[in-house]
Amino acid sequence: MDHKQKSRKPISPYNNVIFDMDGVLIDSIELWIEVGFQGLKEQNIIATREQMIKGIVKFSTLEKLGIPDIRVFGERINTLFCERVLETKLQKNILPVLKQLTKAGKRLSVLTTSGRVAVDGILKNLKIYDYFDTIITFDDVIHHKPDPEGVLKILKKHNAQPERTIIVGDTRNDIVAGKTAGISTVMYYPDIHEQIYDRDHLLALNADFYIRDLKELLPIIL
Repeated sequence: MDHKQKSRKPISPYNNVIFDMDGVLIDSIELWIEVGFQGLKEQNIIATREQMIKGIVKFSTLEKLGIPDIRVFGERINTLFCERVLETKLQKNILPVLKQLTKAGKRLSVLTTSGRVAVDGILKNLKIYDYFDTIITFDDVIHHKPDPEGVLKILKKHNAQPERTIIVGDTRNDIVAGKTAGISTVMYYPDIHEQIYDRDHLLALNADFYIRDLKELLPIIL
């Protein structure tokens, strides 16, 4: 899928860019799968890779495997992930994109449903923490994506105009949060996500732009 405009585009360039973290800034899919299997193993539950992938997309689907308390299991998985955050790596081409956007004077933010400790640890370890003016985590809002609270909080903090703000995400929650807040949206769908997310489902969200490579952001934003 080449990037293409689906609806409106502001007269002036975007000057505020919001990034999701998992799957956009960092490549963490395999790590989430590994800690998911580790958590199941601790409870003597067996699952296929396909079942685990579906569980990553929609955690509640793992209940069907016989997990007695999905909330406790979720907390355990997050703990295991936090213990291995230093194993995460940057998403392909994200570093040069961040550098060019920063050089162009764009204001960058992170909006993620991961916790503050994990987020700060990951971004600092990968040496991209300082690229962002604002970082909104799970701990900083009451209502999480797809609710627009996090987006609206960033807009208010930066005194930013919605029509000059764009969010880059890889899931339905990112796109819905952006649309509800009245900002432009970019759906990032790299090759590796084909094993996790249904392409037609993502297309049906009608994001303003679709990209397969993060470097495609540059002609959209600059």
